[in-house]
Amino acid sequence: MCNLEEVRRAMQPNTSLVWIESPTNPRMQVTDIAACADIARAGGALSMVDNSIMAPVFQSPLALGCDISMTSATKFVAGHSDVTAGNPSPNPDPYPNPDPDPYPSPNPSPNPNPNPNPNPNPDRHPFC
Repeated sequence: MCNLEEVRRAMQPNTSLVWIESPTNPRMQVTDIAACADIARAGGALSMVDNSIMAPVFQSPLALGCDISMTSATKFVAGHSDVTAGNPSPNPDPYPNPDPDPYPSPNPSPNPNPNPNPNPNPDRHPFC
């Protein structure tokens, strides 16, 4: 993920998620999270960062434009390996989906829901 041209070339029409780990484990390579999120967005995909190595205090993938950030609750909440957990956090302000129906029906019918907002609960993130 350190070579952005390789990330661009890896994008396919059916790519739905770009999974980023930064810094990487065990080599500790740093990825340009904002640039990878832009590449994912341009390809119509979500971006997700495995933020297990860095605490959210030191690296904030959501502020860098990622859609989902995962933090190791094992390390940063429990800290003693007595709990194994992770905390996925969706971006509260995701980029707008250009396709209001991500799962189009092969036999479309009129939408029975006149609500133009595809998220029935605007207080929750549409990916929750």
